[in-house]
Amino acid sequence: MGQFSESEIINTFGKYCHVDGEVLERLAWRRLAEAKIFLYSDYKIGGTQNYEFELIDDPNAPSDILFKADGGLTICTYSDVCYQDWYYQYLSPLTYAGVIEGYEDKTFRPNGYTTCGEALKTLLLASGYAEQSPTGPHWASGYLDFAEDNGIVPYGDITNLDAPISRALVAQITANALGLSHSSAPSPFADAHDGRTVALYEAGIITGSTNDAGNLVYLPNDSLRRCEICAVIWRIGQAA
Repeated sequence: MGQFSESEIINTFGKYCHVDGEVLERLAWRRLAEAKIFLYSDYKIGGTQNYEFELIDDPNAPSDILFKADGGLTICTYSDVCYQDWYYQYLSPLTYAGVIEGYEDKTFRPNGYTTCGEALKTLLLASGYAEQSPTGPHWASGYLDFAEDNGIVPYGDITNLDAPISRALVAQITANALGLSHSSAPSPFADAHDGRTVALYEAGIITGSTNDAGNLVYLPNDSLRRCEICAVIWRIGQAA
């Protein structure tokens, strides 16, 4: 599927909206909805690009109906991201909604590590908190002060906002920001037993991965990659 653009996929769905050879408008909108579910899953975060369609009266055109995005724009245009990437369904709507941003060179650098500042900002905003102005030299200083003052992060746990953030700290921030109680249920993870991590698993916000031994693991001491935080943020929106 990676060789096809979003527009091509949308229009493939859109071709199947005819009754007796004529375009039926309600079927066209239904096919569009189906294509969005196929591309982006069932999300609530604020969306994908808006699409519209027009009828084409040209016997040489490949179809008599054309779906196109607002202004002819595409949704996800990072040069290092492909449709078949596992995180694409999360990154694309988050990019369009302005929640996630790439770099000036048009890359997203999905395997790069998420910094503490980036994680604080995106996790707090996704959890419904307001934007915070800087309170110091660092652009994310306001988010750190807010998180510390509101018990989301213990004072002193983050000393370098540009350092990669651990998966354990992401779980702590996310659970506290959402006000989740510590779960007393047995942990599904072989390597993480903190009640906040278990609560996030129960809420469907983290899923973990399976190691070579067949055990479900969370890898709490590993740093969180940029592609991985997209999934967390998207699931927060689903849980809201």
